[in-house]
Amino acid sequence: MSKFTIYSYPGNYRVQKAQIAAAYVGVDIKEPNFNFGKDNESDAFLALNPLGKVPCLETPQGPIFESNAIARYVAGLRADKQLLGANYYESALVSQWLDFSANELENPRGVWIYPSMGIMAFNQTIHDEAVKDMTTCLTVLNTHLEKNSFMVGKQVTLADIAIVSALNELYAKFFAPSYIAKFPNVTRWFTTCCNQPEFMQVLGKVVLNKVENSAAAAPKAAEPQPKSGSSSSAKKEEPTNPEIEAQGNKVRELKLRKAPKEEVQAAIDELVRLKAAAAGAAGAAPADEKKPEAKKEEKPKKEEKPKKEEKPKEEKPKKEEKPKKEARTSEKAEKAPEAEKAPEGKKGKEAKGGKKAEEKPKAEEKPKAEAKTAGADDKAVKACVKEGGKKGQDIAGMATFGVHFFCVTIESAEGKLELLDKVLEGMNAEVDEAAEDRKGGAGDLAKMLFSANEHNLAIICHTPKEVTEKATAADWMKEVLERTHAKIVEQTEFVIKAEVANDPDNNIFTLKLRDEGMSAGFAFLRSRQLMIEDDSDDDVNYAAAAGINLNAAPGADY
Repeated sequence: MSKFTIYSYPGNYRVQKAQIAAAYVGVDIKEPNFNFGKDNESDAFLALNPLGKVPCLETPQGPIFESNAIARYVAGLRADKQLLGANYYESALVSQWLDFSANELENPRGVWIYPSMGIMAFNQTIHDEAVKDMTTCLTVLNTHLEKNSFMVGKQVTLADIAIVSALNELYAKFFAPSYIAKFPNVTRWFTTCCNQPEFMQVLGKVVLNKVENSAAAAPKAAEPQPKSGSSSSAKKEEPTNPEIEAQGNKVRELKLRKAPKEEVQAAIDELVRLKAAAAGAAGAAPADEKKPEAKKEEKPKKEEKPKKEEKPKEEKPKKEEKPKKEARTSEKAEKAPEAEKAPEGKKGKEAKGGKKAEEKPKAEEKPKAEAKTAGADDKAVKACVKEGGKKGQDIAGMATFGVHFFCVTIESAEGKLELLDKVLEGMNAEVDEAAEDRKGGAGDLAKMLFSANEHNLAIICHTPKEVTEKATAADWMKEVLERTHAKIVEQTEFVIKAEVANDPDNNIFTLKLRDEGMSAGFAFLRSRQLMIEDDSDDDVNYAAAAGINLNAAPGADY
């Protein structure tokens, strides 16, 4: 029977450090099922770790918390294995690299990975900053490993174990081949470690990501959206703002010279304030730019009204689209056929003929919009179901970590509610165990999906019966609707669908509201303690730098 028990959620890379060390020293550590969010709040667990955080190791001498302390303890159980170094100097070097991993490497790691898990909202500026920090870390490692086979000495130590554990998921899912090609020494060392029996016993067979446009590049897919949208000017102006650029340089400088945590955080808070002020100032610009465009578009529509010659030409597509009346149940779709009947009734001369003439351009517009949707329907639907299947697997995996509520951005739906519904369908699909690729499997998890383009913001909130005791769709959606000005289109006990159109005249910008909606969604989850707490010693609060106050209650300002 094992003398040691470690408590945590499955797949925690911080636990893997101790488990790999245990494999080297020949110690068995029991890891029982642990329901994070419930078991860690029990009196029994709080007696082991009063902070209620994981991991926590129970030993014959007593409990130990903080992952590096746990890993050091396990590694020191067999001095002959020299996992803590062969001498006093090497022991100090092991500690050096453990601190490097915790304070430098794991900070950007979280920013890179967490948005894909739905734990935090994606922010391009903060993601780019994290990529820079990660590149700096990998450059340091690459230089060191150019003349060293391992991090310390001539064999595997706890330094190798800790850093490999932190990089494992990044190499497997996020690092694109073109990115890691810049760090050949790191990759050589990483694969060497992962092929050791002790590493494989815990990590399994590690396969490097081979997809160039993989999860590593996925967050950047959000970049093309604002290019033609109303918020593009704000994003383009941000890098050229000298005040913001100077403050950003100051934050980087403080981090590089390891300034006190309070000083770094104060600089980040100021950077967030400057960006918010710049975004607010830039938000009004698109409104002025779009006003003349809207007027220009109306003119040709009015000119088309007197063109009676076009009536017979319009009757053909109308007859072809009649079968669509049965498939489309919304009021908008029903009004289109009614408007189409107006030009057909030429014999019945009514007093409202002038009004009918005004309705003709509207009848012309709707079939065109439907035709475009129908043309791209198959590809769009397939893309949405596919993305939904992948996202479903991502959050289903996170459920084992004790998380059951997620805020997720969806690119493929392009702000269309009907396509976002297809994404939800893909996420909730039952997993086909016989299929080569697992998809879906998130039907019992709560999620709020956001999709926006420069024209529309679509939101769907799904809270299955299994989780409604913790929060209902109506509760979760309330603050989000207030923040985004979205209106409910359809509502049931477990699903709420809403959308809002871009309206520069009323200072409504859908791309910006998507981010505000995500922030409100996360704030609600935080207030209900429905998000993971973690034992990270990060010096920099990336969530705050991204404009997300994870400690704020719903309604708080960001």
